[in-house]
Amino acid sequence: MLGPVSAGDTPIPSAGEDSPPLLPAVPGSDAQAVDAPDGVPELPPIVYPPISEIPPEESLEEPGVVAPDQPGDAGPQQPPGVAGPIKGAIGWGRTVELTPPGVRGVVRIVADKPIGARLIVSSDAPAPLPPGLAAFAPLVSVDCSSPGQVSQLFVNLAAADGVCAASNASKLGIYAYDDANGWTRFPEQEYDAATGVHTAVDDSPRTYALLGPQELLVSGGGS
Repeated sequence: MLGPVSAGDTPIPSAGEDSPPLLPAVPGSDAQAVDAPDGVPELPPIVYPPISEIPPEESLEEPGVVAPDQPGDAGPQQPPGVAGPIKGAIGWGRTVELTPPGVRGVVRIVADKPIGARLIVSSDAPAPLPPGLAAFAPLVSVDCSSPGQVSQLFVNLAAADGVCAASNASKLGIYAYDDANGWTRFPEQEYDAATGVHTAVDDSPRTYALLGPQELLVSGGGS
């Protein structure tokens, strides 16, 4: 059984049904750099490419399928504290852009060859979060049919509604988890104050979380 996503009994919040549409922050936008907290290991920096070099959606080898696994299911309406992970959108191609169900976020996967990709949203973390940190959105895992073919993975995440004051949102950051490195924070990421979106670039599919100091959680904001 996977461990809790945060220290103590702090739940992971879920995005409300009325969340505004998410506009992914991209390299070159009006964004703010965010520093990592002391004592948290950082991933090696990844060079942000010009947006013109990102393959367009038309490069898909086959029409992408962006739909929940269950027909007619528009995504989870319950908070992510329910038992078991929630399988999200799926797609196929060299460039696949997916929206995790119940999360204000977008994940764009760029691969050397056409691959299948799926997002999984869960309230359970694969390991305890770093001390003093809490999740401000459900966790998103990226599952690919050929992980070694992934060249770049753009992760865009925003805090769930009502869990963090807008004035504190820039203090949050995107973290990634894998078995070899545990939780690590991306040293180079951007925050767009206009949309509330945090953006990081990875080079392999992992589990991603939007984390920040526990004291920034708005009382009663989590589900």
